[in-house]
Amino acid sequence: MTPQVLVGRLDAAIAGYGQTVELQRTAVDAVGDVSVAESVMCPAKVRQYGPQDLEAAVTDIQVILSPSGLGSFGVPSRDDRVVIAGNPSLIVQVAPLYYGGTLVRVNLLCRG
Repeated sequence: MTPQVLVGRLDAAIAGYGQTVELQRTAVDAVGDVSVAESVMCPAKVRQYGPQDLEAAVTDIQVILSPSGLGSFGVPSRDDRVVIAGNPSLIVQVAPLYYGGTLVRVNLLCRG
């Protein structure tokens, strides 16, 4: 098993069951205004869970990304956000998975 095989299998699974999301790298200026510094559209597997907070509108969302869809964006960070079907979600946790020193998958936990 090679990293390329793992990424290829993930790409095939996302193509069959995924949807397109937008990753946004955000920047905060001196005044505190948030702007989008960089964005990329990429395929992802999205799984929404029921409300995990006392506020009924807040849900946890698991997002699985393939490194082949990230391009020059690189691995997202906690300061980035994911736009799913027009709804922005904040990235709470980032868990990149490596095999043989090569990035093969990125798991995100988002809240939105």
